[in-house]
Amino acid sequence: MVDRLSAKGVHPSRTVLFPHWVDTGEIFPLEGPNPFRKELGIQESTSSHSIREAWQEAWPGAAGGRGEPLEALSRLTIYFCGAGPCRQMLADKAKDLSNVTLLPVQPAGRLNDLLNLADIHLLPQLADAADLVMPSKLTGMLASGRAIVATALPRTQLFEVLQGTGMVTPPGGVDAFVSALLRLCGVTRLASPAGPGSQKLRSFSFGPRRDSRAIRTVHDDICGIPLPTPEQSHAQHQEER
Repeated sequence: MVDRLSAKGVHPSRTVLFPHWVDTGEIFPLEGPNPFRKELGIQESTSSHSIREAWQEAWPGAAGGRGEPLEALSRLTIYFCGAGPCRQMLADKAKDLSNVTLLPVQPAGRLNDLLNLADIHLLPQLADAADLVMPSKLTGMLASGRAIVATALPRTQLFEVLQGTGMVTPPGGVDAFVSALLRLCGVTRLASPAGPGSQKLRSFSFGPRRDSRAIRTVHDDICGIPLPTPEQSHAQHQEER
């Protein structure tokens, strides 16, 4: 994304990247029983459950005119959670598939249980989105310690970030996506505090405090616009009242 700015003529000294962050005090691998699994009747010993935490882009095979990709995963339990524009289309295609469940949007207090519900997270992305946006769901998936099957093109930032967290296939390639998921199901230690997602997360410095410091630096050093301190902001708010 920063490289695209440089290609548009923005000097590197005037660019800065603010990646999405996750509060690892709120989202982390659960070591004990997951209450969400208990509610859904999933035994803790059961493996190979996958979840798509929401959908802003539909998985092409699931939302298109084919049912074969979902049928090929009949030995897995698949949970979709969200309320995006493709929900009804997906519900119609999955109505006869007993291993697919659609969950409504969950409250923030249940997000960690939800993300720990999965052994494998699914993160399909459109090819056109490469290096334009970084999926906001990615950091939560990483923080849960679970493996990820995603779609991304080589030499994109998303592709590089996902290395070592699971498997990456080309966008739009449904058969390759399904094959990668089935192969990954045979790998042990997918969901643990030492799992691939949590290991990858440790190589990044995510957190709201770090981002607030970076924002202040950008305003002060790059834009030449100093930000008020929290005390100054509070005093100004009191004056305006």
